[in-house]
Amino acid sequence: MVSMWTLYMATGEAVLTDLWMSRATLDIIGQVGFSYDFKALDSEHNEFVEAMHENLVELSTSLGEDPIGAILAKLFPTAKSQQSAARRKRTKALFTSVYEAVKSRGEPPADDQSIGANLMRIKNPSTGQPFPEEIVLANLTIMLIAGYDTTAATCMWALYDIARHPDVQKRIAQELAEAGLLQVPGQAQARQLEWADLAAFPYFNAVLKESMRLHTAAAVGTFRQCQKDVMLGGWHIPKGSTVWIPLHSVHNSIHNFTAPEVFDPERWLREGAIGSKPTPAASNTVHLHATATAAGPPVAENTTASIPTKPFATPRGHASVPPNKAMLPFSDGSRSCIGMNLAYVDARTILLSILSKFWLELDPSVGSHAEVEAAQVMALVLNSGVPIKLRLKSHVPY
Repeated sequence: MVSMWTLYMATGEAVLTDLWMSRATLDIIGQVGFSYDFKALDSEHNEFVEAMHENLVELSTSLGEDPIGAILAKLFPTAKSQQSAARRKRTKALFTSVYEAVKSRGEPPADDQSIGANLMRIKNPSTGQPFPEEIVLANLTIMLIAGYDTTAATCMWALYDIARHPDVQKRIAQELAEAGLLQVPGQAQARQLEWADLAAFPYFNAVLKESMRLHTAAAVGTFRQCQKDVMLGGWHIPKGSTVWIPLHSVHNSIHNFTAPEVFDPERWLREGAIGSKPTPAASNTVHLHATATAAGPPVAENTTASIPTKPFATPRGHASVPPNKAMLPFSDGSRSCIGMNLAYVDARTILLSILSKFWLELDPSVGSHAEVEAAQVMALVLNSGVPIKLRLKSHVPY
């Protein structure tokens, strides 16, 4: 990818970041997870990348649609619904080809701990037999999508945030120069990126973390179902309720971060590291106003009740999370993102490879930051809404 971007720099042509990040992360998850080469970086057009993009856009825009409409579309197909069905069929065929390639290798060796190998050897605990092919294929599909789309969005937003802050980019370049990684014309060849480098640059990693806070790829967050009645932050949540945890809101709340709208990598380097700003409880009890609802026990206005203050329960409307829980780009707990560590490795490797070779500037077509923020689309991943194009230049000595 870096060699191809060098050609863009030579011609002065702008680079479309979301497309290139999708290509790079798809090739990585293919090789690392399934020993499968998608060849996404080999050509301008790639069938898998294009099919995945079409389906993810369609899925993103269909979130929240009336399910009855989806049923009617199947019963009374329109030209649009037929095109959608054809795209889904095409994408399923591509996923199936990956599955067939993995399956054709036979029993994986014991030392093969790739995602593909583990999917092939996993057994149903109830029967001791392999899971049906459709179950394995469904899980392979989830792993592929989760392994490339969110990481691609993370890299795109990080490049955008770095390019719009020249002072931040300069400090990263200085950090890389001190480590011998910055390529400057007329100087000795920079050394190759190594494994130890991925955790070696405090400021760069603070920048990446701040970009992930401000532009969380999985911005919509996650959903959970309450297994019992819970009183949280002054709200009664009945058993069986579906609870939505919007990560974008958590990461951009004034109750969790000072000036959350400001891109401030330094917040992660200051004492305390999290940049948390919890709202203290006013007393040892939280006073609620309650009234009966159809959903369960009293939850709002008129009757005053008291509950003991729990560690994270603050007055209604002022809920905050503890410092170590204010940053949740991969969710939290036993159901957090299974690919978190791979995503960090991918993002750091891709970004450091780019930043060590190029100085980035936003193409004028991107517009102002306010315009980008207004256009962004919160769907399966946080999409920019406008093409994030970069102009590439050579580094200067530091």
